[in-house]
Amino acid sequence: MNVLEKTNLRNLYDLWETIGRDNHLFQTELGFQYVYATKGQWPNRFWQPIGTSINSKNLHQMIANLQREERHMVLPLVQNDPLLSVLKKQNIPELFQQTAMIRAANKTELKGADLEIVIVRTKEEVLEFAQVASLAFGYSIDPDVASVLLGSNTTLLVQGKRKGQVVATGLLHATENTAGIHMVGVHPDFRRQGLAKKMMVHLLNLASNQGVDWITLQASDMAVGLYEQLGFKKQCTMHNYRIGPNGKHSAF
Repeated sequence: MNVLEKTNLRNLYDLWETIGRDNHLFQTELGFQYVYATKGQWPNRFWQPIGTSINSKNLHQMIANLQREERHMVLPLVQNDPLLSVLKKQNIPELFQQTAMIRAANKTELKGADLEIVIVRTKEEVLEFAQVASLAFGYSIDPDVASVLLGSNTTLLVQGKRKGQVVATGLLHATENTAGIHMVGVHPDFRRQGLAKKMMVHLLNLASNQGVDWITLQASDMAVGLYEQLGFKKQCTMHNYRIGPNGKHSAF
């Protein structure tokens, strides 16, 4: 990985670690770091710390541990990672792919905005955020896990409202000279109305106001085109595998 690819992934991993540490859920095992929430399904990830190399034996053992303990977690691996071949040999199917993307931080004009942006500051707003994000992404987000980010110096939870109703979500997480955009979702009842783009532009402006040099994200296949319109460039492919008990590696 080059420097900017590491910058992207470092922001993502730091977000998960922040959530885990503040909830006393962050752990290390066999060289991996992970966050596992017993309530909800977010973030429930394990990953290789940047700059480390984990051997196949440790991955086999980690998979066995998760299966024995009946825990489901998602493992992201960057293209060409040697551990990808280990998962293929075990016939563990890929859950989804993402594209790591980056752009320079500068303000973006938003024309005809009809989306009210609210920085989440109360537990009631966290509950609204978690409810809409759960519907948008199709997995359960525990508001108690998300609530630890209230008052954070590095992280903002953001609501997008239309006529007083929360219709979109987003999250900003800062690391060094980088702001990562995460969890951009739209309530299923309000899709195909351009809200994702409007939410993104607001998030870009919020990120630029933080004085960072770079803005990063990890895009689904469907969202790559939108993010390219907003000035993001592709970096690398991320392969995500869900490891589960008794060989159950299906989607959430």
